[in-house]
Amino acid sequence: MCAYASQYVQGKANDAREAQDLEEDESSLNAAVTIQDAHSREALAKLQDQNDQFYQLALVNMKTGSYHKARQQLLHVLVSLRTRGCIHSDRCLKIREHLGDLWVLQYKTENAKKIYKNILKVMAERDEGPNWEQYATIRQKLDDLGVI
Repeated sequence: MCAYASQYVQGKANDAREAQDLEEDESSLNAAVTIQDAHSREALAKLQDQNDQFYQLALVNMKTGSYHKARQQLLHVLVSLRTRGCIHSDRCLKIREHLGDLWVLQYKTENAKKIYKNILKVMAERDEGPNWEQYATIRQKLDDLGVI
């Protein structure tokens, strides 16, 4: 019986060590996830700042007639937003609207019409419905181009 009792006690000690090791592993994992979350939040904030800068620079380039630069900057922001799953967000649609505006400024109205029509289609299909102010602006632009 002594051998059995000693194995039993040793088994309980092993179980206790394993439980403690698991707790330490879980604690380390939680700390690592917390650090990773903090880094992710920092990276996301930095990306949003960069996108804001590209967006503002694109608007300046539109006003100064640097349409190619403006288009590249808007596309950069659009791709960045799409990789984060923001395809149908108001911000994404606003950038697409600006891309349509660039085509109008370059007298390529057929390209602009396609973009504006697509924006209205996306707005109509969204679960949360359209941003009515933006919707009215796009409708007016299409009307100005003789579409509606």
